[in-house]
Amino acid sequence: MIPYKFAFLMGSLYFLSIWLFLFWRVPQHRKNMIFFGLLLAGPAMIGEYLWWTKDWWHPQTITGTRVGIEDFIASFTHLTIPSFIYKYTFGKTSDMIMIKKGIC
Repeated sequence: MIPYKFAFLMGSLYFLSIWLFLFWRVPQHRKNMIFFGLLLAGPAMIGEYLWWTKDWWHPQTITGTRVGIEDFIASFTHLTIPSFIYKYTFGKTSDMIMIKKGIC
């Protein structure tokens, strides 16, 4: 059995494996995956520190800190995977929005 200290890391690595699979299978969207992941992971980690870990979410991290590498992995992957599910389910993408605004 996995020690409780590594449970959050294992869950984060599970989603990282899904993210890596999408990164491998959809090469034309790699730039967007990295861009949006990095863009949104920072504010998500600040939210983790200020709100979620203060009230009810107190996971053990491998670093022993309030916000660990697991939070970065989870934020990075949880914010990009749904965008690809949306794209493939509805055939829509944020690429056109980004191009029109000159982001990418």
